[in-house]
Amino acid sequence: MKNSKQWLLLTVLALIWLIAACNEENDEALTIMMFSSLPHDFHDQMMMELEDIVNESGYHPNIKMFDASHEKLFIEMAAGDGDIYIVEESLADLMIDPVILEPLDKLIDFKDVSEEEQPFFKRMNETTGETHIYALPFGENVFPEITTDNYMIALMKERSDEAGGFQLVSQLYESNQE
Repeated sequence: MKNSKQWLLLTVLALIWLIAACNEENDEALTIMMFSSLPHDFHDQMMMELEDIVNESGYHPNIKMFDASHEKLFIEMAAGDGDIYIVEESLADLMIDPVILEPLDKLIDFKDVSEEEQPFFKRMNETTGETHIYALPFGENVFPEITTDNYMIALMKERSDEAGGFQLVSQLYESNQE
């Protein structure tokens, strides 16, 4: 009798450990945070378009949709939630923060961004004094049936899967160029 209770206890502990390990794995998945002022009717269609693009990269990130709100964007970024942010260009000044965003210079050269667009995407890091690109244009060619709004994409700093984040941002940016 005592032996069966020990086996039961070991089995329960093993299941708890397995469930905890699975939850940790899900926490490591990349999360895309999208902020759009489009009516909620279009959110599902936009999520399907995004899923089609990102699934080609082999990643299966969590995608969260939010209304384009300065307050909500500020709260999510300050909390460090999400890995990749896709926001309407109208939120650019709030989103582009060299302290919390990863420079994207290795994905694009300044020469590839027109002079009139550069102020939207590059900023000087006041700590280092260096100027970097912190966001890339996104959305013009990705959602043509849904909207003509311009979006920007950015990557948060110090994420658990930085290489995956760069790969996904690159995939999303390249899909916009097609």
